[in-house]
Amino acid sequence: MIILDSNVWVALLNKDDSQNLKAEKIIGTINEKIIIPEYVVLETVSVLSIRVSKKAADNFLEFITENKEIVILNSSQELFDNAVDIYRKIVGNKLSFVDVYLLSLSGSYQIITFDRELQKRLN
Repeated sequence: MIILDSNVWVALLNKDDSQNLKAEKIIGTINEKIIIPEYVVLETVSVLSIRVSKKAADNFLEFITENKEIVILNSSQELFDNAVDIYRKIVGNKLSFVDVYLLSLSGSYQIITFDRELQKRLN
């Protein structure tokens, strides 16, 4: 199963985003269930509301909750604690907590992101 970072979702839903066509191409090639962690939902809704519109954020929420090919991964104490442990060990401030959360999930899921720093750590 695959996880799309919030920057992929934002690019997909924002026609003015410089990565929009790249996001559309990625989505077009996925033929498996998409996992969307709760933290990615929070970040995506926040960014869409601020950068695009509340309507875009509402449309995103409707899309992910109505689509049978998308599974929302709610956080658990174990997942949170694991992300906290990794976050504390990382030197520097180039990754957000959500990025570190995704990094902690990368052992179980393929992560697709446009974030260069996160991508470096995933490889």
